[in-house]
Amino acid sequence: LPDDPTQHFTCSQTRGRIAPGEETTTLFSFVSTMPGTFASSWRLQTYPKLVEPAAELQLHGTATEDDLLLERRQNLRVDLFKDQILHQVEEMIEDAVQSVKLQVPPPPDLSLQVVQERVFEEANAAQGLYYSLHAWGRFAELKIQANELKDRFMPPE
Repeated sequence: LPDDPTQHFTCSQTRGRIAPGEETTTLFSFVSTMPGTFASSWRLQTYPKLVEPAAELQLHGTATEDDLLLERRQNLRVDLFKDQILHQVEEMIEDAVQSVKLQVPPPPDLSLQVVQERVFEEANAAQGLYYSLHAWGRFAELKIQANELKDRFMPPE
Protein backbone atom coordinates (compact mmCIF):
# COMPACT_ATOMS: atom_id res chain seq x y z
CA LEU A 1 0.00 0.00 0.00
CA PRO A 2 1.23 3.50 -0.71
CA ASP A 3 2.68 5.76 1.97
CA ASP A 4 2.05 8.77 -0.24
CA PRO A 5 -1.13 10.63 0.81
CA THR A 6 -0.73 13.08 -2.09
CA GLN A 7 -1.05 10.23 -4.60
CA HIS A 8 1.75 11.38 -6.90
CA PHE A 9 2.51 7.74 -7.60
CA THR A 10 0.02 5.20 -8.91
CA CYS A 11 0.39 1.52 -9.60
CA SER A 12 -1.29 0.21 -12.77
CA GLN A 13 -2.20 -3.13 -11.16
CA THR A 14 -2.88 -3.15 -7.43
CA ARG A 15 -4.77 -6.45 -7.28
CA GLY A 16 -4.22 -9.87 -8.75
CA ARG A 17 -2.78 -13.30 -8.15
CA ILE A 18 0.77 -14.53 -8.32
CA ALA A 19 1.33 -18.25 -7.82
CA PRO A 20 4.41 -19.45 -5.95
CA GLY A 21 7.46 -19.31 -8.21
CA GLU A 22 5.79 -16.93 -10.70
CA GLU A 23 6.96 -13.46 -11.56
CA THR A 24 4.99 -10.45 -12.67
CA THR A 25 5.68 -6.91 -13.78
CA THR A 26 3.66 -3.81 -13.03
CA LEU A 27 3.93 -0.18 -14.00
CA PHE A 28 4.19 2.75 -11.60
CA SER A 29 3.37 6.26 -12.79
CA PHE A 30 4.36 9.63 -11.36
CA VAL A 31 2.24 12.76 -11.81
CA SER A 32 2.58 16.10 -10.11
CA THR A 33 0.63 19.32 -10.61
CA MET A 34 3.53 21.38 -9.27
CA PRO A 35 7.33 21.29 -9.48
CA GLY A 36 9.21 19.47 -6.75
CA THR A 37 10.77 16.20 -5.63
CA PHE A 38 8.50 13.54 -4.18
CA ALA A 39 8.97 10.11 -2.63
CA SER A 40 6.70 7.23 -1.77
CA SER A 41 7.10 3.66 -0.59
CA TRP A 42 5.05 0.62 -1.61
CA ARG A 43 5.02 -2.93 -0.23
CA LEU A 44 3.45 -6.05 -1.68
CA GLN A 45 0.76 -7.39 0.63
CA THR A 46 -0.22 -11.03 0.27
CA TYR A 47 -2.76 -13.41 1.57
CA PRO A 48 -1.79 -15.56 3.26
CA LYS A 49 1.03 -13.48 4.73
CA LEU A 50 4.54 -14.35 3.58
CA VAL A 51 6.99 -15.77 6.11
CA GLU A 52 9.46 -13.15 4.91
CA PRO A 53 7.62 -10.00 3.77
CA ALA A 54 8.54 -8.56 0.37
CA ALA A 55 10.99 -5.67 0.39
CA GLU A 56 9.56 -2.18 0.41
CA LEU A 57 9.79 -0.39 -2.93
CA GLN A 58 11.06 3.19 -2.70
CA LEU A 59 9.77 5.51 -5.43
CA HIS A 60 11.20 8.95 -6.21
CA GLY A 61 9.84 11.45 -8.72
CA THR A 62 10.87 14.93 -9.75
CA ALA A 63 8.68 17.42 -11.57
CA THR A 64 10.59 20.28 -13.17
CA GLU A 65 7.65 22.39 -14.35
CA ASP A 66 3.93 22.83 -13.75
CA ASP A 67 1.59 20.27 -15.28
CA LEU A 68 0.81 21.85 -18.63
CA LEU A 69 -1.85 19.27 -19.50
CA LEU A 70 -3.66 19.21 -16.16
CA GLU A 71 -6.75 21.06 -17.40
CA ARG A 72 -7.08 18.86 -20.50
CA ARG A 73 -6.65 15.71 -18.40
CA GLN A 74 -9.25 16.89 -15.88
CA ASN A 75 -11.69 17.67 -18.72
CA LEU A 76 -11.06 14.21 -20.16
CA ARG A 77 -11.77 12.62 -16.75
CA VAL A 78 -15.03 14.58 -16.48
CA ASP A 79 -16.05 13.61 -20.04
CA LEU A 80 -15.22 9.93 -19.44
CA PHE A 81 -17.16 9.98 -16.18
CA LYS A 82 -20.20 11.53 -17.90
CA ASP A 83 -19.99 8.95 -20.70
CA GLN A 84 -19.79 6.14 -18.14
CA ILE A 85 -22.83 7.47 -16.25
CA LEU A 86 -24.75 7.91 -19.51
CA HIS A 87 -23.94 4.32 -20.54
CA GLN A 88 -25.06 2.99 -17.15
CA VAL A 89 -28.32 4.95 -17.32
CA GLU A 90 -28.95 3.72 -20.88
CA GLU A 91 -28.40 0.12 -19.73
CA MET A 92 -30.77 0.57 -16.78
CA ILE A 93 -33.45 2.06 -19.03
CA GLU A 94 -32.99 -0.69 -21.60
CA ASP A 95 -33.27 -3.35 -18.87
CA ALA A 96 -36.41 -1.70 -17.49
CA VAL A 97 -38.01 -1.45 -20.93
CA GLN A 98 -37.18 -5.07 -21.76
CA SER A 99 -38.62 -6.29 -18.46
CA VAL A 100 -41.99 -4.64 -19.06
CA LYS A 101 -44.69 -7.15 -19.94
CA LEU A 102 -46.65 -5.61 -22.76
CA GLN A 103 -50.16 -6.64 -23.62
CA VAL A 104 -50.44 -8.55 -26.83
CA PRO A 105 -52.11 -6.28 -29.38
CA PRO A 106 -55.55 -7.43 -30.48
CA PRO A 107 -55.62 -9.33 -33.77
CA PRO A 108 -56.53 -7.27 -36.82
CA ASP A 109 -60.20 -6.99 -37.75
CA LEU A 110 -60.29 -9.33 -40.75
CA SER A 111 -63.91 -8.44 -41.52
CA LEU A 112 -62.62 -5.24 -43.18
CA GLN A 113 -61.49 -5.68 -46.79
CA VAL A 114 -58.64 -3.14 -46.49
CA VAL A 115 -57.26 -5.07 -43.47
CA GLN A 116 -57.61 -8.38 -45.33
CA GLU A 117 -55.62 -6.97 -48.24
CA ARG A 118 -52.83 -5.57 -46.03
CA VAL A 119 -52.48 -8.77 -43.96
CA PHE A 120 -52.49 -11.02 -47.04
CA GLU A 121 -49.94 -8.99 -48.99
CA GLU A 122 -47.60 -8.62 -45.99
CA ALA A 123 -47.68 -12.37 -45.36
CA ASN A 124 -47.22 -13.29 -49.03
CA ALA A 125 -44.93 -10.55 -50.36
CA ALA A 126 -41.99 -12.96 -50.69
CA GLN A 127 -44.07 -15.23 -52.95
CA GLY A 128 -45.25 -12.31 -55.10
CA LEU A 129 -48.92 -13.03 -54.36
CA TYR A 130 -51.54 -10.29 -54.37
CA TYR A 131 -54.89 -10.00 -52.62
CA SER A 132 -58.11 -11.04 -54.34
CA LEU A 133 -61.49 -10.75 -52.61
CA HIS A 134 -62.66 -13.98 -54.27
CA ALA A 135 -59.53 -15.93 -53.18
CA TRP A 136 -59.82 -14.52 -49.65
CA GLY A 137 -63.41 -15.72 -49.45
CA ARG A 138 -62.46 -19.22 -50.63
CA PHE A 139 -59.59 -19.42 -48.09
CA ALA A 140 -61.95 -18.26 -45.32
CA GLU A 141 -64.39 -21.03 -46.26
CA LEU A 142 -61.56 -23.60 -46.28
CA LYS A 143 -60.50 -22.45 -42.81
CA ILE A 144 -64.01 -22.93 -41.47
CA GLN A 145 -64.25 -26.39 -43.02
CA ALA A 146 -60.81 -27.40 -41.71
CA ASN A 147 -61.73 -26.27 -38.18
CA GLU A 148 -64.99 -28.25 -38.35
CA LEU A 149 -63.09 -31.39 -39.40
CA LYS A 150 -60.52 -30.83 -36.71
CA ASP A 151 -63.22 -30.44 -34.06
CA ARG A 152 -64.98 -33.57 -35.26
CA PHE A 153 -61.95 -35.91 -35.51
CA MET A 154 -59.30 -34.48 -33.16
CA PRO A 155 -59.72 -34.88 -29.40
CA PRO A 156 -59.57 -31.59 -27.47
CA GLU A 157 -56.20 -30.80 -25.92
